[in-house]
Amino acid sequence: MQPLTVALVVFVAGFTQSLSGFGSALVAMAVLPGLLGLRTAIPLVAMIAMSVEATLLLRYRSALNLRAVWRLAVASLIGIRWG
Repeated sequence: MQPLTVALVVFVAGFTQSLSGFGSALVAMAVLPGLLGLRTAIPLVAMIAMSVEATLLLRYRSALNLRAVWRLAVASLIGIRWG
């Protein structure tokens, strides 16, 4: 029963991430530590989040605006350094 519950939580977390753009870790970390323990849940959620983001990036790569990403990245680095 536990693998099915974990799979359901992972599905709901991925669905939340793909629907809203954030929230997979919020959903997964709310439930998985109670099922698996914190030492197992943290790396699992990190791998799930990276997988979901990579899948979404591949799916929507044609809509990616690298010029806007570049400007945001430079502004973020300036803000982190001198903010």
